[in-house]
Amino acid sequence: MRLILLLSLFHVSFFVQAQTLDVDSLKNYSYLLILTKKTASKDNYNVVGIGTGFFVRNKKDLYLVSADHVFTGNDPIKGVHIDSTSPDLMVFYYEITGKNNKSFKNIYLDSIKSVNPPKFVWESPDLLPYKIDLPNNAKIKTIDRFIDNKLTLRQGDSLFFWGFPSIQPTLDSSIRYYIFHPNPIMYKGVFLKNIDSLNFMATPTTNFGASGSPVFVRRQVNGKDKLFFVGVLSSASDLHNRSFIVTYRELLKKIGKTVSVLKYQ
Repeated sequence: MRLILLLSLFHVSFFVQAQTLDVDSLKNYSYLLILTKKTASKDNYNVVGIGTGFFVRNKKDLYLVSADHVFTGNDPIKGVHIDSTSPDLMVFYYEITGKNNKSFKNIYLDSIKSVNPPKFVWESPDLLPYKIDLPNNAKIKTIDRFIDNKLTLRQGDSLFFWGFPSIQPTLDSSIRYYIFHPNPIMYKGVFLKNIDSLNFMATPTTNFGASGSPVFVRRQVNGKDKLFFVGVLSSASDLHNRSFIVTYRELLKKIGKTVSVLKYQ
């Protein structure tokens, strides 16, 4: 398999550098997802997108989680499937315990796309937990310890997420050079309001590639700062400088974890 990628340490004005150790450590929970599409040439794939994912466990089951549109190429705003950017193969890298190098995992996506038809974001949550098996020496960080199924968001809450923003510097669909930051970038925003039972709105907007990032809130508990997982980054509105985030409750439902009945303020 041949992938064509360019790495760039570019900087965008609204990227915010982490100021505290606890928030900075969240970058270790975000994983780069490279999305590719098979070409006419045998065993060759072109990059058609970049996404961000993370891991969560339910008992013995391990899930790779990202936005549904990252896995399928479905447009959650228009409710349609976009074949030109619909990936056939997802690749991600992970560390190996006791070794200095990384290994990679290929996920073929045809079976996932066949059971996930396009839907509007207000009809179905734009997230997908993919049950996955990795070798015993895979060094994976999961977000389990940040989950509190009774957490309620409040207007003005400070939110943080780490993602892999990317740009495609050419509109020529025959050339698939993607420039992306090799390390996740932190975004800082605030919770604005609940849109519906599935999604809430927050600032800021994001670049392509950050979709699927785990979103966290920082709260004080007994006089100490603590971080909690609150959702999955779905899509962004450049016009209004807003991001749309699927609530964490929808992920817990999909993987079978206990979910409390909550009311957002």
